[in-house]
Order: sequence, then structure tokens, then C-alpha cells
Amino acid sequence: MRSARSDLLDRAESDYICRQVREALCELEIPYRRLACGKGSKRRPELQKLAGSTRVPFLEDTNTGTTMGESEQIVKYLFDTYSSAGAAAGGAA
Repeated sequence: MRSARSDLLDRAESDYICRQVREALCELEIPYRRLACGKGSKRRPELQKLAGSTRVPFLEDTNTGTTMGESEQIVKYLFDTYSSAGAAAGGAA
């Protein structure tokens, strides 16, 4: 189920909101490709096209075809979808 990878579009490595999503991906051992989309990034148009805005983080789950923004929703989705403990384990990020 985890053979495919997810794409995470975010900004600076130190950004707290985006880091919550990266930590959930790592905790669940989900392979992902991080695409930095900070201001001035050449990837901003790609983010705008996928998300309809330039807000990050934005997740594209290639396993399920799911795309979403908002860090809390992403973290909940990841734990609900990939954790054997489900949403109870993903309540705190």
C-alpha cells in the first residue's frame, strides 16, 4: 500500500506548519517528495494549478489520488489512512 509516494508542496524547512505534515509522513514511514514552493519559487505556478491557491502545505497522495491543503486536515488524513491505530493516534501532531 505504501509503494507509491506522496508529493508535499511546502515552503521553508523551518516552517512549523509544514513541518507538522513532514513529521507525520516520517512517523508513518510514507515515502514523499518535498517540493519547496516559497515566494519566488519556480514551482508556485504548479501549486496554483493543483491547489487553486499558493497556500502551503499541500499534499498530493499518489496512492489514493487525494489532494488537500491545511496542515491539520493533512495530518488527520494521513493517520486515518495509513496508521493501524487510525485517527486516535493522529489526534496530536
